[in-house]
Amino acid sequence: MGRSRGSYLATPTGGDGGQALEADSDVRTRRNLNQANTGLIDARGYRWSFARKPGNALIRFSREAGFVKAPPTINGDTLAFAYEAQFQTSPAQADFALQPGDFLYVRNSSTLFVVETVGEPADGAVAVKARQMNNMHINVKTGMMSRNDNPDPTFAGDTLLIKSSTPVLKQVAFGDFTAGSPLVGNVRRAEAGDASELQPGDRLFGTGSPEPGLNPPFDQAVDIVSVKNGADGSILLSRPATATRRAPIYPIPLK
Repeated sequence: MGRSRGSYLATPTGGDGGQALEADSDVRTRRNLNQANTGLIDARGYRWSFARKPGNALIRFSREAGFVKAPPTINGDTLAFAYEAQFQTSPAQADFALQPGDFLYVRNSSTLFVVETVGEPADGAVAVKARQMNNMHINVKTGMMSRNDNPDPTFAGDTLLIKSSTPVLKQVAFGDFTAGSPLVGNVRRAEAGDASELQPGDRLFGTGSPEPGLNPPFDQAVDIVSVKNGADGSILLSRPATATRRAPIYPIPLK
């Protein structure tokens, strides 16, 4: 992970560093989403556009806002806070769930953090640590922070949560969904009879479209529990499908 005093965009290790808002990712291997990406060119050369960026949400670090148990603390370049468990565990709050690699951009001070660790729920909260990426002096000999220049250590106002941990796959898969069943059958990519690009833990986001025909046949933020590869490839979802039809399977809604 690279850092610079003047940079306001950072890229997770193995992620795509493109920052032009209109640029597509030329995806050849599985990688992390960059907040600037609007689509991709898959491994076969097909162009896909993202219907929306999953999980760009506003949070606040004041206790009164209800996102944290107590005001955050910062030690050196490490931000620590106790995040309310409901935002981490409830499917209805999926846009607010944190994962390592996600960005926290504090608007008041233009300070950027990247989430490094997210603990398990305990006493109604999860312990989160994030590393500061800018607004600091770096010792060129050690590569360590020598002075923190964050102009607002109280973290007042809005913080933008950018879900950059969402994976971008090199190929879109398709599968047969059945209403009421969590099993998706006949999962295959366009050129191969398997689901090898998908992994357990991948989260599939809905589009939120008011047109039912444009919505995917699953609830907002459903997780892939298991993957079976091969000619009769299948995936198991964390919740049953909501409609019966063949549909694309991708962590980011497509259009």
